[in-house]
Amino acid sequence: MEEPKKVLRAQYLGCSEVQQAVGMNTINDAIEKISGEAAPDNWMSVNVSISPSMIAVRPSGVSLSKRKHM
Repeated sequence: MEEPKKVLRAQYLGCSEVQQAVGMNTINDAIEKISGEAAPDNWMSVNVSISPSMIAVRPSGVSLSKRKHM
C-alpha cells in the first residue's frame, strides 16, 4: 500500500548553505539570497512530494513510474 502524500507545485531556484538548520530567519535569508542570484527565466517548475517517510523534488510532468524507466 502506498503512503499518503501531498504534492505541491513550486519553483526551484537552487540551493544555499546555511549557518544553522532551524529558524524562519535562516529560511528567509536563504530564499532572499537565492532569489537574488537566480534570474526568473532560470527557475524550474517542480513537484514537491511530501510523505511521512520522505520529501522528493522532481521536475513537473515527470511521474515516479516514468522516472524509473529513464
